[in-house]
Amino acid sequence: MYLKKSIISTLLVSLYFLTGCLEVDDDSNDELTAALIAQNEILNAQLEQAREGYTVTITGTIVDAFDGETPVDGVVSVRTLTTVYAENVTSNNGQFSVAGLPANSILEIVISSPDESFLTRAFSLQTASANSGDVETSVGNLSVSSAKTFEIAILNAETNMPIEGLELTANSSNGLIGNRAEFMHQATFDEVNGVYVIVLPEFLSSDVTIANDADRDGERDWTIESGAQNSGTDIRVLYEDIENGNSILLSQPSEEETVTLQFRLSVINDAGDTITGATLEAENGQETVAASFDTVTGQYVLDVDYDDSVTINIGAITFNGEQFRSATLNIRDHNQDDNLLSVSSSGIASNSNYDVDLADVVHLSVELSTGTSSFSNTLEVVSSINPALRDDGAYSVFYSQPVQPVVEDITLISEDEFSVVRGNDSNDDIILPGNTLITIGKEIPVETAMSLNNTKLTITPKVTLVSNVDYKYEIEDVRVISTGDLFDLSDDRNFESKLLVGDVPFNINSLVADNDNYTNNGVTIVTENTAGNSSTSSDSSRSVYVFLPDEINQLRQFNLNKSTVIDSDVQETTNRRYEIVRNGEINVQYHRAISLAENENIMRESLSGYSYSENIGTSLADGRYYRLDVDEYMSDNTSSETNTITFDYAYETLAGDIETGTTTLPVQ
Repeated sequence: MYLKKSIISTLLVSLYFLTGCLEVDDDSNDELTAALIAQNEILNAQLEQAREGYTVTITGTIVDAFDGETPVDGVVSVRTLTTVYAENVTSNNGQFSVAGLPANSILEIVISSPDESFLTRAFSLQTASANSGDVETSVGNLSVSSAKTFEIAILNAETNMPIEGLELTANSSNGLIGNRAEFMHQATFDEVNGVYVIVLPEFLSSDVTIANDADRDGERDWTIESGAQNSGTDIRVLYEDIENGNSILLSQPSEEETVTLQFRLSVINDAGDTITGATLEAENGQETVAASFDTVTGQYVLDVDYDDSVTINIGAITFNGEQFRSATLNIRDHNQDDNLLSVSSSGIASNSNYDVDLADVVHLSVELSTGTSSFSNTLEVVSSINPALRDDGAYSVFYSQPVQPVVEDITLISEDEFSVVRGNDSNDDIILPGNTLITIGKEIPVETAMSLNNTKLTITPKVTLVSNVDYKYEIEDVRVISTGDLFDLSDDRNFESKLLVGDVPFNINSLVADNDNYTNNGVTIVTENTAGNSSTSSDSSRSVYVFLPDEINQLRQFNLNKSTVIDSDVQETTNRRYEIVRNGEINVQYHRAISLAENENIMRESLSGYSYSENIGTSLADGRYYRLDVDEYMSDNTSSETNTITFDYAYETLAGDIETGTTTLPVQ
């Protein structure tokens, strides 16, 4: 089917007005990509021109929180972290109006009382979009309340004496995170009466938070006995309990003692004969324990530090000329009776699920399944260990028979990493000058080990895995030792490596704004391709991204507010919020930056099976970066023309340190 160019242009414009600008990441079709980029340039220019000068007017009513209806007079201010748009706007019978606010922005409304008849309160606001002139929008009723003093008794449950030195806070506002300390209600300790005193708005039902992890080690300092509830590592006290004057009883958590259990296993055949020479091991999530054999009782003995579960693996074995398959016992706490353990198993002849008494010594009997001729022609995975649970990312697979893996068929692929071979790197490859091969996915060197009578395969990376990266183990052929038969069980395991926080602290100055236009400061970054042909890239407006380093994985919270944009020397005030990290979860994706000339021919291949795109024209060194689209279309910042974006920022580290401020990024 053939479409005329005019029809294509109409379709592109129609799609834009439905969905916004077109994201262009895939360079596999150069002609189409160039057309889309050109279309984006036109659309963005039209959009930015149309938005200039449009504002929003907000209206609302201040009401008493007692009934949510009675008007209350006060004064209103509107601001961001760094800019005040309006202040001391007086309400009339509770009603107020504030004009001239930026459209499509997150702002903070602060309502206060000159005569202190109610407590100051802040509200966050997302202003509406403005497509023409001035748009008016209502924020509805905003409730405020008078102050009331509460006393909170916090007692040691063992001594019934007051506990001093706790930090109690409450927040009746929902303003911007960077201003939250300004509106925090703080409690003080009354040494005479042995209670905490806090002033709260009377009818807003503000719960109180008690910090319960002073050293921030992730462990609670106190255990709740009554009067409150856990909220993460903090303690939450409900407003109704505070209002009713209920006391809070806390106790110091008892030291958890490691419980060592001894498991004694009788491993038998269908005649009840003890199978000797078997190999057994137990895994408790922290260590692997090998079994010893008690010749007096004919039992295999494992002394295991037990928390809430343990897995016992028994390797396949030939005993008295008969083959027995591998077996696994999963032992865990009973979900209803603390005096029982639940046992589930695979690979045994009978009793796959049952309960046993919890005792210092736990006796178990296991009848192994025989390997008949039909069994010898099959191979199964009895169990496997999730690599994401291990710090080293090792992968263990437990097979039903002794096997010999084909080492060259075992691979570990880092699906997010990449390698680059440029056409002028070497004369010993087949990549010709003028071409660059980008391979997505990187093979990680591993070492293998067999245990449990060649039934357990453990694959361990030879290098430290990169945090927050997707990996994939692939095991193709394994050979059954007894028959020599090859089996491909398609045993693939995808996992994400553990989040490893590095030693280098996060630095707000490491953020880079780049428009990926092959120039920096208006000058071509890579002046010729790998064939030596000149590249005369020109400074042009393109989508701007903020690139962020790996160290954002050290943050619990990270917000950016775009406050000021200077585009071609024209300043525009805006306010757009971006939540980069929330509760330790990173909300932006990795992208690859590779520095090449604009006239380089790009070839791609993927070891992981997925297709990816890259940022080829940035000023960044080759590598992976988190990337944030900041919804701007700009050219480079140069000595003759200013192109910058200013952000207010607020972030909290995993250690609990909070930083706020402003940073201005030149577009590179």
